[in-house]
Amino acid sequence: MKNLAHSASFDSDEKYAPSKPGIKHLGNVLLDTLVGSVPILGSIFDVYFKANNRNVRLLRRHLNKYSGQAPATRPA
Repeated sequence: MKNLAHSASFDSDEKYAPSKPGIKHLGNVLLDTLVGSVPILGSIFDVYFKANNRNVRLLRRHLNKYSGQAPATRPA
């Protein structure tokens, strides 16, 4: 899963996100990778941190800001 997050953050950096969201993406992935490598603490951290969800929110917020659309809401 960490490889997916890592590749998604670099893919979004190249295509859409400027430096600030791109840095946040990379920071989320690095933090998740570093803390996630600790056996028990990493598993607990992964449950609450959810780097992939944070990165998707960052990218959506960025795209909505520049496209002029209202933010997408979660389906009920």
